[in-house]
Amino acid sequence: MKARFKNEVVKRFPSHGIELVGVFESATETLSLTYLTRFKSGGRSQQSVGRLGADPEWRVVKAASEVNDRC
Repeated sequence: MKARFKNEVVKRFPSHGIELVGVFESATETLSLTYLTRFKSGGRSQQSVGRLGADPEWRVVKAASEVNDRC
């Protein structure tokens, strides 16, 4: 999850109007990742996240990275 975020998600944010402000990892919880984003306006946040989720390249990367996570 963390590798996918760092290697794939972060580089896609700018093209969808998402600015990454900070990333925070827990010192005690290895599966915990918190990130802070900024948008030009509140109304654009839902549009930007929706565009990222619908991005065909992102969907392929996401699906491939979840193959071993499924039970």
